[in-house]
Amino acid sequence: MDCQPYGRNWSFLWNVSIPKWAILLLIIFFFVGVWVLMFYILTSLSKTHTWLLPVFAVGLGAPRWCQGVGLGMILLQTLSRLHVCSALALAQVIGSICVMAARATASNRIGPGSVFPDVGTWDFSHGLKGSPMASAPFWLALTCQTVIVLGYF
Repeated sequence: MDCQPYGRNWSFLWNVSIPKWAILLLIIFFFVGVWVLMFYILTSLSKTHTWLLPVFAVGLGAPRWCQGVGLGMILLQTLSRLHVCSALALAQVIGSICVMAARATASNRIGPGSVFPDVGTWDFSHGLKGSPMASAPFWLALTCQTVIVLGYF
């Protein structure tokens, strides 16, 4: 089985007991219909309310696509072009260093490891002892993601 979390999500989606054509229709409805509608609404409202997308990104818990677009809009509206260029270049360097350090020091370098606990393996008869939710890396990662969202506010 694939070690990447996205591969597992897609393989689970295609391996449920629903007709494949129904799954395909749901994928098309969501990824084409819902996303196109959402981007159309965000685009039209952003023309008059320029801070809408960054605030929307924070409200969603700052997913990656909103972080890049939201931060870019914040920088463009508050700094000069030279400052934006410098800030983006420095952010790329810091991000690259962090990714390299995380990849080199992670307990499971190519997969999610214990950061994403499998709640399906939890034996409730033992209580919290042995619970996948007792994973320290999970809570550390969740805290870091929450700090990022609070930092945007």
